[in-house]
Amino acid sequence: MTPSSPSNLPLYNSRIINTYIKLIRSRYSYINIGELLSYAKMEPYQVEDEGHWFTQEQINLFHERLKKLSGNKEIAREAGRYAASPDALGIMRPYVLGLVGPAKAYEIVGKIASNFTRSSSYESRLLAPNKAEISVAVKEGVSEELFQCENREGYLETIAMIFGYNPPKIEHPECIFRGGNVCRYIVSWEESRAIFWKRMGRIGALLLLPLFIGGVFLDPYLTFTTLLPVSLSAILFLSWYAAKIEGHELRAAIENLKGTGDKLLDQINLNYNNIMTVNEVGQALSKQIDMNDVLEEVVQILQNRLDYDRGMVFLADQDKTRLIYQAGFGYTY
Repeated sequence: MTPSSPSNLPLYNSRIINTYIKLIRSRYSYINIGELLSYAKMEPYQVEDEGHWFTQEQINLFHERLKKLSGNKEIAREAGRYAASPDALGIMRPYVLGLVGPAKAYEIVGKIASNFTRSSSYESRLLAPNKAEISVAVKEGVSEELFQCENREGYLETIAMIFGYNPPKIEHPECIFRGGNVCRYIVSWEESRAIFWKRMGRIGALLLLPLFIGGVFLDPYLTFTTLLPVSLSAILFLSWYAAKIEGHELRAAIENLKGTGDKLLDQINLNYNNIMTVNEVGQALSKQIDMNDVLEEVVQILQNRLDYDRGMVFLADQDKTRLIYQAGFGYTY
């Protein structure tokens, strides 16, 4: 297989496999994760690296082996759903929770998906305040498998569940693996409590109008002294309650945005320190001649720039049979 083969293109972000691994540790602890990754030609450090992307071949091997070891033919969809669990919430949190509600999340699901896969393109549109249609087209040269369609359905369920909703209803009227041109999903979820109580307030106001008009003709005194105050109080209470729930949802979204912002700032600081480390190590190598001086300065840079308590540098001896300590920090000798 040539390097340019579609099976060897980096298409799937490591966070997808990381969710599988967390699911295995939680519910299938008897599975040897090291053996599973080895079979799929993956390394543990690649799974932990959020910037790493796996190929179609690796994904296929991983699922093939996992399905056999777990005995669960629907493991892919279960892994998609598991992204909503507290253990795995990190994979979706930065992209979803800051959007206030699921409607906006489903509307921009293509932008969210682009952080996890390069194999397909998404189109989405809202059909109603609590209903969305998502179409997924596999890109030319890519050959996905049926389990990836099932995994997508699991992730689409996750979006609503992250906001505290029950699992949404997903219809799948068109599927690539049933002869369709695209995989089309119609997702519907229960309305938020704020929308429900707002509707109750509007319905109450509409019912009050004819009742009030009839009351004016039948018993004006009772209407103005009892019916009108009680009705208005009930409508105001419903409006207040709906606003309170909506405010709670907005505050939750703001808190989640704050958490996402903090994480981005941490990542910026990490990237800055990594760049400065490379720059300062390069300067040390260019201005020092003695090997011991170079290593001492490099170790000092690593101690200052990287978030580690200790570190050591070893070099092989002339016979290349032993490693000999050269420099380090954080240890007492």
